[in-house]
Amino acid sequence: QHYDRTLASTGTPTYVLMMYHSRLISMPWAQWVPTLQAVQSMMELKNDHPRECFIFLGHLTPLIQWQRVIEKYEAASNSGLTSQSSLSCHLHGNLLMLITMLCSDPTVLKEQGANLASLVSDARRFCWNRLGVSGFQTAIQFLIDMSAPAAILNKTSYLHLILQLLFAAGEFKMSSSESNEEVLEKRLAYVTFISNHIINCTHQPQLGSHLYPPIITMLLAHIETTLSKDESQSGVLLPPLFNILDACASNLGVCAVVLQTLLDLLSNQDKVDPEFPSPRPVLSLSHIVAACKTLAKPHDLVQIIECCIVQHFTSLSALPTPAQWPDPSTAAGWSPVLECVSIRDQLKSDYVRTAVQEGALLALYADLLQRLPLCQSLLQELSIANTILDWASRITITPENDYKIILLWVKLLELVLRQISYGTPHASVAPLLSSLTPLIFRASEDKASDGLLGALGLGKKSQLSTRFRLFSRALSAFLICQVPPGGSIRTMPLAPCHPLVKVPGQTAGAEAQKYFSKLEALGKSRAYETLHHVVPEASSFISNTQNCVMDTPRFVAQLVQALFAGDTSLAILLLGVPS
Repeated sequence: QHYDRTLASTGTPTYVLMMYHSRLISMPWAQWVPTLQAVQSMMELKNDHPRECFIFLGHLTPLIQWQRVIEKYEAASNSGLTSQSSLSCHLHGNLLMLITMLCSDPTVLKEQGANLASLVSDARRFCWNRLGVSGFQTAIQFLIDMSAPAAILNKTSYLHLILQLLFAAGEFKMSSSESNEEVLEKRLAYVTFISNHIINCTHQPQLGSHLYPPIITMLLAHIETTLSKDESQSGVLLPPLFNILDACASNLGVCAVVLQTLLDLLSNQDKVDPEFPSPRPVLSLSHIVAACKTLAKPHDLVQIIECCIVQHFTSLSALPTPAQWPDPSTAAGWSPVLECVSIRDQLKSDYVRTAVQEGALLALYADLLQRLPLCQSLLQELSIANTILDWASRITITPENDYKIILLWVKLLELVLRQISYGTPHASVAPLLSSLTPLIFRASEDKASDGLLGALGLGKKSQLSTRFRLFSRALSAFLICQVPPGGSIRTMPLAPCHPLVKVPGQTAGAEAQKYFSKLEALGKSRAYETLHHVVPEASSFISNTQNCVMDTPRFVAQLVQALFAGDTSLAILLLGVPS
């Protein structure tokens, strides 16, 4: 205090200050236990004092044994006196602010960078549970006022040195049993600060988009560190992360980089990075909830939800047989997804349209599962069936989403079977089957059939998986046999007009024969060598006149079990099907 009030006054000549400092620095600072008032006086040297005083403080502060100081205050706090406990709280707040101020000063950092880094390293191991929300937020506000946003993108900057300390002071590694509302507020202040700095950076054209992935990775890793211990805080900590997508400048290409970075991180749970907790927690459903709550751009929302649904099912065990599912009421893993997906009404139509354009088929399927229970008549269900057919005709099937479209195809078939079961005239639903079947068959072609070259049989080799093409060929062959020419549908075992059965006086269906022959040809193809065993089983099912269109779910289940044993999102197609 004598130094603050007398020696460091604004009228003291610089050379006199330098003389004082040269003598003072040799004092036994390691033995000093400063009072709270002394720490406050140290902070006040930043303003209304000669510049040399604060620089001197940068030399002095690392010499103090702060762990010993904290222990002294803790011992007093544990005595049970409320006033002593309050002193400890204020000490933690002032110490955090003091280190933040020193590390933010370019001159101090230049002269004492190594010592300050060592001080921060020690401070990260301090017990910060006495630090109140007010003290933490004061340090954050200082950074908001004084730090340049661009520093957040440079992991070697002073700001990242301070962030290391704030991460520790925010107690992100605290167990859920020790956490409380104050701790959550500190964490939220930390996450929001970083998110807002990133957003501010996106409005500076000179900052390249390649600078953003590291800080996005760090932020998600720090959030996951907490959520790995207490996932209930996801609804508070994740929205600021997703808000970056909504608020960042849209004309600099940064949004695309930020989105892709998030998608890469969310889809790669095995990512090895020292930033992340190990093992990484599976937070797919929490991410969906936060994205639905935060994101206003349909494209970003669709991409995040699709990615998280994929990751959710990837985290489940291998696809079991129907009898092994312990609780069908979970809809084979889909029920938790449906509980999390909640698209705001004003985004609904754009969301669905974007999902179709982007080929986000799991997001579309979730929308269907939510929409169908709201139907109040067969006519409404028939309308949805026609909508699915429209989607199927417009969606581009890719190697990444080929297995997913099976869910839409089968849902359409389920709706057709419901219509038949409730007596809807065949003439009303047969066009749906007649239109869907060639769509499925085209997906099975070994060469692309689109365009002029495709029509001539010269299309490019299909990039879709062989298991998907085999599934498509088998299902299309089965379906075409259930809708013989004339518009009737084979709905009963041994129903007449099976196109593969030769009846005297009748001509076998040429188109059905073509589909069936192409299926059987796969049994001799080297490209399908590992799947040859599936072909005779499928052929036998199709040619068996005991089977009719009502057996479609059983045939689908047979194919899914044989071809897609690793894709747990398809397990819902096995529920309710006799094994």
